Amino acid sequence: GITIAGCESSCVMTIKDEWPDLLVGDKRAREVANSTLMVEDVLANTVGDHKQQINFSGTEKDVKFFGHCHQKAITGTSSSITALGLPPGYRVTEIEAGCCGMAGSFGFEKDHVKLSMSCGQDRLFPSILNESEKTEIAINGVSCRQQIEYGTSRIPRHLLEILADAIKE
Repeated sequence: GITIAGCESSCVMTIKDEWPDLLVGDKRAREVANSTLMVEDVLANTVGDHKQQINFSGTEKDVKFFGHCHQKAITGTSSSITALGLPPGYRVTEIEAGCCGMAGSFGFEKDHVKLSMSCGQDRLFPSILNESEKTEIAINGVSCRQQIEYGTSRIPRHLLEILADAIKE
């Protein structure tokens, strides 16, 4: 069977990346890791499979996606970009920036706040601040959401929230 984790990307990446290491020698841990998908993986992998599809409206929207570092390192962001591009009126591009700087709780720690913000200010914050206020900022990591909001005053939303805007009623 397929396991679909409904949490943010770092939860899925932890299962895929760390679960087998924590349960050394347990074959089931590797099976679970290999079977765990993010919801955007499911959306991207099932589009056009001649089974039930999501009926999207033609809502026009510019969307910039910023992927969680763990996702970038383990699986890449192509399924997120593909899923966000499913509504015919969505124009999706990826924000080309390194780590947002938050890294879980790292950026909340008193000794790391300055470094954390410097990471975001390098490329991420400027790329978001240069976008129109109408451009949606899509994320799939909670720490990225918090860092972007704190560093830019923009409210990023999970990619599923943005996709939900285009579902026909």
